[in-house]
Amino acid sequence: MPIGYMENDSMFFYNLSDLIIKKNVSHIIIGMPQRQEDVQKRIEDFAEKLSYLIDGNKTTIAFYDEDYSSVEAWAVDWTYTKDEKQDTLAAMVILKRWIEKN
Repeated sequence: MPIGYMENDSMFFYNLSDLIIKKNVSHIIIGMPQRQEDVQKRIEDFAEKLSYLIDGNKTTIAFYDEDYSSVEAWAVDWTYTKDEKQDTLAAMVILKRWIEKN
């Protein structure tokens, strides 16, 4: 279940770790573009840092195609602008896709 937007600040990994424990998170789904290698690298680096955070935990990290998730989010909310609300909607689209395939 999406929890909304988390600020990517100096407390991000601490707050995320706390949330993973409190909510007993079993899976973390990370959107991955299929064609943007520079973005893929940044996402892989983020996931590597995240893996240290959940080491020893029963939480798994999975990548899932995020291509056109913003377009689908726009279909949900036609007032789509690139902000935290819309990023959250796009993340929900990615999660929905993952759930439907798994």
